[in-house]
Amino acid sequence: LSSLLGSLPVGLEYYYQERLGYELYFQYLQSPFFTPGNDVRVGQLYKQGFSLALRQKLYSASRRYGMFYFGHQVGYTDIRHAVNQFDAANGSLLTFRTTESRIEYGVFIGNRFVRDAGTGGLTLDVFAGAAFGYRNYNNGFGSLPAIARLFEDLNQNNLSVQVLFGINIGLMGPPKKSSTLK
Repeated sequence: LSSLLGSLPVGLEYYYQERLGYELYFQYLQSPFFTPGNDVRVGQLYKQGFSLALRQKLYSASRRYGMFYFGHQVGYTDIRHAVNQFDAANGSLLTFRTTESRIEYGVFIGNRFVRDAGTGGLTLDVFAGAAFGYRNYNNGFGSLPAIARLFEDLNQNNLSVQVLFGINIGLMGPPKKSSTLK
């Protein structure tokens, strides 16, 4: 469903000792999602890029209502923004581009619902939080005001603030059996 909002997230978490999880979280970003850049309407802002975050989650004990957790993350985002414009003098389509990269640190809370943490199975993970960091915005065309107006709706502030919210459906494998020496 997130592709309707312009992203495709994929996460892989290593969960051990029933209390600690490390997750690698990747998002492919494209808006509009189902339209290639050349097919975007003239004058419409288009973006494409990725976001990568390394998360650490500190779980509480598994209860009937789920496994509550607190987490934090470090992340990097790289996005290329573009606008197509028609050049009437040459009869051709011109594309103007800008780039944005962000480095962020975030905190979040969540709850992972699983029928039985001891056997694994289908999980539902709900989380919310915020991330703060630094944004590097590079317009790529200097100070031409006519082109700068095409990108005036973009946040070009150096301070990056992002709301973290997600509902993830996934599979949890069975826990490793610990071997004991006799």
